[in-house]
Amino acid sequence: MKRLLFIFMSIVFVCDAFGQQFKIIGGVNLSKYPHEPALHWVLDAALLHEPAYKPGLQGGIGIEFSLTKKIALEIDCLYLQKGSHYVYGYKKEGNKKHILNVISFPILIKFNFFQGSSPYVVYGYEYSIILSHEYSDTMNGQLREEQDVKNFTENKDHAIVLGFGYEFRKKPISFYIEGRYHQGLKNISKGYELYPIIKTQALVLILGLKIHL
Repeated sequence: MKRLLFIFMSIVFVCDAFGQQFKIIGGVNLSKYPHEPALHWVLDAALLHEPAYKPGLQGGIGIEFSLTKKIALEIDCLYLQKGSHYVYGYKKEGNKKHILNVISFPILIKFNFFQGSSPYVVYGYEYSIILSHEYSDTMNGQLREEQDVKNFTENKDHAIVLGFGYEFRKKPISFYIEGRYHQGLKNISKGYELYPIIKTQALVLILGLKIHL
């Protein structure tokens, strides 16, 4: 415990020395569940499902602690619309959709290639709280089924995050654009017979601004 406290206080001291930045984050994402549903009992190949990306929105805030002149620790709090599409049918006229709403807490290490305006990379861990999970099935644009599947879904998710961006740095406010890839580590399906394996996957585009404190 004393060692952890020492490490925490050391980080705080270093962050105070180089400063903090408050971030306002917005953007869009494409997400899917890469595993196909359990349709081994279906004989008609037209009913086999193909995972496809579902568009969604995101928004939130973050704070960035400068550890050195080029390395920073970033902690975000985001609302993300994840989920997946599944297309099926001879002409792909069927569409099953999952909408997964989460509160996401990415914890990232950021490395800037240069001081000032610079490209950068981020890497880290995402912890998510699952708020809701809904399912719908349409055929030729007509709704066939709609269901709340939150009871068949875990309450939490874990993922790794990789990203690349560019920051246009100018105090007191900087602008940046960033792309991230989220890969779920946990099977969030819980007693969901049709979809026994659900691991989230998302491509995220962020447009944000950073306020230098």
